[in-house]
Formats: sequence, structure tokens, C-alpha cells
Amino acid sequence: MKKLFTLLCVALVSAVGFAQDAYDPSAHTAVVSGTDNLCSGNWSSEDAMTYDSTDGLWKITLSAKDTKAIEFKVVYDGNWYGKDGGEANYKFQVSEACDVLITFDPTTLLATYSGEKVKEWDPNAITIDFIVAAGSGGLLNGNDWSVDAEANKMSAEDEGYYTLELKNVAAGTYEFKFVANGSWSEAQWGAIEGNEALENGTSSDKVTADNGKNFKITLDKGAVYDVTLTLDLMDFSKPSVTAEWKATGEAEIEEDVYSLAGTFNDWDKDDTGAELTKVSEGVYNFVRPVKAGRYEFKVVKNHDWTVAYPADNYVLELEQDADVTITLDLNNSETPVSVTTAECSVYFVSVTAKASKRDALYIYACYGESWNPLTGSWPGEKMDYAEGNYSTEGDLMIPKGESLQIIFNDGQGGDGHQSADIKLDAIPANGNLVFTLNDDWTTTGIQTLAAGKANSAIYNIAGQRVEKAVRGLYITNGRKFIVK
Repeated sequence: MKKLFTLLCVALVSAVGFAQDAYDPSAHTAVVSGTDNLCSGNWSSEDAMTYDSTDGLWKITLSAKDTKAIEFKVVYDGNWYGKDGGEANYKFQVSEACDVLITFDPTTLLATYSGEKVKEWDPNAITIDFIVAAGSGGLLNGNDWSVDAEANKMSAEDEGYYTLELKNVAAGTYEFKFVANGSWSEAQWGAIEGNEALENGTSSDKVTADNGKNFKITLDKGAVYDVTLTLDLMDFSKPSVTAEWKATGEAEIEEDVYSLAGTFNDWDKDDTGAELTKVSEGVYNFVRPVKAGRYEFKVVKNHDWTVAYPADNYVLELEQDADVTITLDLNNSETPVSVTTAECSVYFVSVTAKASKRDALYIYACYGESWNPLTGSWPGEKMDYAEGNYSTEGDLMIPKGESLQIIFNDGQGGDGHQSADIKLDAIPANGNLVFTLNDDWTTTGIQTLAAGKANSAIYNIAGQRVEKAVRGLYITNGRKFIVK
């Protein structure tokens, strides 16, 4: 009897535990996003799925509008899940317009699609009217990833054999795919993963019509090239691609480019915003206000790690904000990289808006009478939403002596857009301005002002930073002092 009672208790505890761990659909979201011949908008997030507790699946029925290729993924709790739970889109077609049931299993993260007229997508069944090479604009007549550019339509030399000749292409690395009938969803041919780089004049049969990778070619510096791209579909089931190029003349001598890669830009060697400026033969400078902190970096040549200075990472530690000048002197083989600092010419300010959840909230920040922008062109940058607050990704750099103007807006622009306008004359150093943005787009002003790293900055009792204390009551490092 005692053993039976024990078993009943264990079963009861297990049942309670199971109930506590039961799947709660209200804690999750599932949305179908795909091409507009199935979804409400082209890769929009408007088609929410409904959870069916009888079989534990998320479901939605959508209408397939035409017989062209249909692609979709499921966005579950903000993450995208495609074919076999991976990056490739689910892809199918219908023999005629019909309803399609899509399901998603939250345990396997796999989707299914079904319907009376649904069938697997067959690239062999499409009628090809024309094929376009779509890719890097520098290769393809200035048309950057355009699927219908007239200049990049390929010539059909024979049925199923397509070529495109490109003239006077500059050196560089370029990417491309081939697209049928001016639409990504009709048919496209790319590389099987691991076979993206094409050799000059060598045909590759590592080609797929199912969400392949971009083909790549690299044209060496020192010349301009004529390039011929070929797509061979004469045996439709075994496509092949060839890229052939030849130098047709010498290119203008290009100056070497030196740039910074470090902890401040995630060691991005391709960051064009971190390029140094040539000041004399063999000497390059980079000047920028920098926040207090510890940084590591190298100077790389031509956005490539092959040549980088110094041999070990340069370590820069700033106890307070400063204007930093980084110098690369190629005439100095022992210490080619040096750093000098000066008093910082800006204040670093971040902005947070305490607001109810909105579809979008943008910030446009500027300074001075002529509205010098700090956040790009109108309507500015979209603020990130988290835990009830919107915030900027980075700091606004306000020149000392200037006033800051902030406009929160709905991003629509034009007449009738919603916005709240704030102007500040007293700017904090390394501060975080926090505003409460009400539902009627009014603000209650600065709610908190978080100071940055303590330093020797001096403020008057109005909170305005001053260059030096003359006479009166001042504050530095959180302490008051009087100058008589």
C-alpha cells in the first residue's frame, strides 16, 4: 500500500510539472512572410498564424494568386525559419489560383504547405522570355542588383545559351546571379555553396536554381577589362556558368588606401569611414573625437589584412574624452603608428525616449542655426525599441558651444506628421538625455541626466559646461566649489 501511495505521488508531481511546462501560445508569435503572390505584402509581416492546440501546430490559409514560383519562410518569435529549418526559402507553385494551408511545428521548427492545386516548384516548367545578369553595379553597367536592367539582358546565341559582354570594367571583386523574366521568384541561377569563385575562362557546373550563392570574380589591379558572362541552359537539368575576362588597357595608377580596423568598428577592414587622409608623402592621418575608454586597432593597407601596422595591436587608453590624431608614417620603420590627443571638441550625448509602443519612432537631431544634421537626412534614424524605451544606437557628437535640437517623429514626413520638438542649450558631456514622450506627442522634458565617466570638466550651477571657473559657484566631478 505504501509503495502504491508513493507511485501515485510521483505521478501527481510529474503531472503538475508537465502542466507547468505546457506550451503557452500567447508567449509566442508565428508569421508567414514571403512573395506577394501568396502573402499580403512582399516579404511583409502581416500574415499571422493561429495556434491549433489539437495538434500543436501553428496554421494559416493563404490564397495563391498565380502559377509563378511562390517562396516563403516562417518568422517564429522573431527568428526566420526556412526549408529544413535553414536559410533557404520554402518554394512551390500551384497549377491554378487556390487556397494554400501552411503549418509550422514549434518543436521541429519545420513548415509544410498543402492544397488541392499545390505542386513542387519545377524550374524546367517555366517559359523563359529573357535572362538578366544581376549583381554588383561596378560590373553590370552601374545597375546594382537590378533584375530587369535592359543593359544587362543576355543575348540568346542559341536556344538555352545566353551571353553578356561587359566593357571597360575596373579592377575589383564582383558578385552576380542570373535571373529569369525580371523576377527573383521566377527562376534564378547561383552557385552551390563553396563554389562561388569562378576562374577566368573555366566553365563551372556547380550551379543551382534553388537559392544558390552569388558567383564571384576578381579582376586584378592595374588594368581595365572586357568581361563575358555565359549561362548554358541547353541541358536545362545541368546548367553551367562561365566568366571570361581579358585586360584591354592599363588603369590609372591607384593610390594605396590605409584605414583603421579595431574594437571600435568590430575589426572591419572594409570600413571606408575609417580611412586615413594623406598629408604628405608616406604620411597619413586620422582625426576624430573619441570617448574615454580602452581601444585596440591596426592600420590596414587597401582594406586587406595582408599588410597591417603595427605588428601587434596598438592599444589606446583614454581617461577622458579627447580629440585623437592617429598617424601612420611609412618613413618611420620602427614606430610607424603614433597617437596624439588634444582637448575634446565635442560632447557625446545619447538619447532615450520613454514612450508607449509605436510602429516606428525616428529621431532627427541637429545643431546650429542652419540645422546641421547629426542623424543623417530627414526623418533621421529609426530608434531601437526595447523594454518600453526607444534609444539611439550611438552617440550624437555635439560641437562645444552649440545648442542641440531634437525632433521625435513618426517617420512619415510631410504635412501632418506627428513630432515633438526639443531644443537644449545646456549640453552635458557624455550624458544620456531621457525624455518622456506622451501619446499626444508632447514631452515632459529631460527626466534623467546620467553623467558619463568622471573627469575634470567644470559646470556652472545651471548645468552648463564652462572652459574655466572665473568667479562664483561651480561643480566638478559631482562636488561644488567656489571661486572668489
